[in-house]
Amino acid sequence: MANKKSKPRKGAPKSQKPKPIEHHYKGQLSLLIPLYNEVDRLPLMRRALEQFEKVWDLPYEVVMVNDGSSDDTLAQLQAQYQGPLTEGGKATYVIVNVPQNAGKGNALKKGVEAATGDHLLTLDADMACTPDTLLRWLPLLPGKTFDAHTILIGSREHPESEVKTDEKRRRLLGRLFNGWAQLFTGNNSRDTQCGFKLYPKAIAKWFFANMVSKGWAHDVELLHKARLYDMDVLEMPIFWQEVAQSKISVWSDGVKMGLATVGLTLNDLLQFFILHPFKEMRQGLRLNRTGEHPLYRFAFALLALLLVVLMPYLSFDYGITADEYVQLNYGNHVLNFFESDGVDDAALTYQNLYLYGGLFDYATAWLYKYVFTSWDHYEMRHFFNALLGALMMIFTGLLAKTVSERWQVGFWALVFVVLSPRIFGHAMNNPKDIPFAFGYIFTLYHLINFMRYLPKPSFQSIAGIVLGIGLTINIRVGGILLIPYLFLFAGGSYVVERRLDLKNVRQWIGLIGLMGLMSIAGYLAGTLFWPFAQEDPINGPRLALAEMSNFTTGIRMIWNGEHYWSDFLPTHYILKWFSIATPALILVGSLTFLVPVFKDQRNRWLFLMVAFACVFPIFYAMLQGSALYDGMRHFLFVYPPLVIMAAYGLIYALELTNNKMATAIGSVLLLVGLYSPIRWMVVSHPNQYMYFNEFFGGIGNAYNQYETDYWMNSTKEASQWVIDNIPEVKAGKPVKVATQAHKP
Repeated sequence: MANKKSKPRKGAPKSQKPKPIEHHYKGQLSLLIPLYNEVDRLPLMRRALEQFEKVWDLPYEVVMVNDGSSDDTLAQLQAQYQGPLTEGGKATYVIVNVPQNAGKGNALKKGVEAATGDHLLTLDADMACTPDTLLRWLPLLPGKTFDAHTILIGSREHPESEVKTDEKRRRLLGRLFNGWAQLFTGNNSRDTQCGFKLYPKAIAKWFFANMVSKGWAHDVELLHKARLYDMDVLEMPIFWQEVAQSKISVWSDGVKMGLATVGLTLNDLLQFFILHPFKEMRQGLRLNRTGEHPLYRFAFALLALLLVVLMPYLSFDYGITADEYVQLNYGNHVLNFFESDGVDDAALTYQNLYLYGGLFDYATAWLYKYVFTSWDHYEMRHFFNALLGALMMIFTGLLAKTVSERWQVGFWALVFVVLSPRIFGHAMNNPKDIPFAFGYIFTLYHLINFMRYLPKPSFQSIAGIVLGIGLTINIRVGGILLIPYLFLFAGGSYVVERRLDLKNVRQWIGLIGLMGLMSIAGYLAGTLFWPFAQEDPINGPRLALAEMSNFTTGIRMIWNGEHYWSDFLPTHYILKWFSIATPALILVGSLTFLVPVFKDQRNRWLFLMVAFACVFPIFYAMLQGSALYDGMRHFLFVYPPLVIMAAYGLIYALELTNNKMATAIGSVLLLVGLYSPIRWMVVSHPNQYMYFNEFFGGIGNAYNQYETDYWMNSTKEASQWVIDNIPEVKAGKPVKVATQAHKP
């Protein structure tokens, strides 16, 4: 936080010479000033630059870019800046002329090309914030110097900034635009448009060289790039004196910038994942803090795109499972409930499904009725089930990358979850647990981003948490669990990392109030597609939660070669299932999760949150004595965090060797360790969900000992075999077939 002594006195001239300040910066600065028809402001600029020459005791350069001015700006620059402005000044002045006006972003891009300094400061010609502000920043930074990975931005929204302006409406609209930009980019900067920003040279050269925006929206693009590359962006206090006759039109430029934000965000993602990894590799660039190879993020994007296409395509191979008939009917009842304004209330009493949120079933019923009318209803459900499964896997990788700040970890987490046969199989036709798992991991992803940027979470993380809580509750009432996670993780962020100032009462009240509003909004959103909760938003979910915590319906199961009722299974039931149905490599990898806990201090607390989200639901169910059945199906939602623990632990353990050959050999061993699940997924298609690992002895050892095709997925293949091989069926004659499967 800013030192109060560094804050200018109210009413002080913005060019006031600060007291001598100790700092350890030894590099060379480049000041970049874009100018367009600035004749009236040139005196302001000159006074500020003269003042800076007096206080900055190191050599530096000032790059002034004339952006196609139609007035006398260029001639005056050339006449006035032939050398230092004051006696003993150490400044070098460079004038860059852009013949045709193309916008502020383009002018800065040209200025960065010409700059030679170790750090580049962009600022406006009106000197609303003067360059001597840097002297007030230096004492606030670690080591009292500018580093090579941190971008510093002046913020008019900083609590210790002093802003003098009569443009109240402009500032309000600026805040609205900032919220819009945060929603799309995920940045948490509260003032993206302040022109006073300091970039390390390598970052500035790369970002500006690859910038596509030529106008006012360039700030949003640059800060989005910074987030993609995991750069630290610090908002710093400034003294800001608004200068009249701004060249920005509040409404027309604001709308243009808002629309441009969407396009720029998509373009940044395309560049970052697809185009730039190879460019960075050719140039030998390692811009991210960890210095990892850029091809990992390309491989991640390629695999993610493949999943989004391949999994829905493969879903047509999968059969109708035991629960889908009633799930489909429930979806129709929910659709009828809403279309009749509650007059058709069958959804309120249908079997025990009224205790479940109806979002997936309602959505697929609506899509079948109004959009995909020519499709088979079950195949359409499988298509969207698989799409959600693919998204669940992608967000598993994204969360792994977010918590580790390594695309290598994100890539391997994505590989691990894709090559988990149980997850892959369930993703095709499990309409309860896969949508719930997607909502859970989606919310965790935004929770981690929320906690990383405390006490200034981004609007994207806030909206993501609200949406995620709503999604999960609309599938299963267990999504309510994410609400206490929010408060628990925030409290832990203070205790463990001191991200919050306990003495700052206003900060705490604001954060608690924000989280309270988020919780209420998420909870209410969770009742939107759940008729039973719509009827009674308080008691409906409460009754459902009590039932789901300890299911009262007994189901006969095979366990360890004997028949058990589900409410009499041993306490370690779910742990045993995870140990026999999780690929061996992931089980072994999960045991290494302590390596990053002890070694990665920067991300330790965030990683522990993910580990907690994996472990707590399992042990809570065990302590509650919850009735469990059907293997690990009900706990598929904790499997993605388990995968993240394994990927993070294994990759970090390999990196500790600090030997490229050992790391390469380790990567090969990771692939070898995945041979067994890969082989099973190929030979057992489309019955991957019956996988048992090599530690246990595979499905051969499980036969007659544990549940295998509990959901009757293989009924489709059996039916096709009858059609292809029984002559009477081929002849169109009626044939009786005995089966224990449900009749759809």
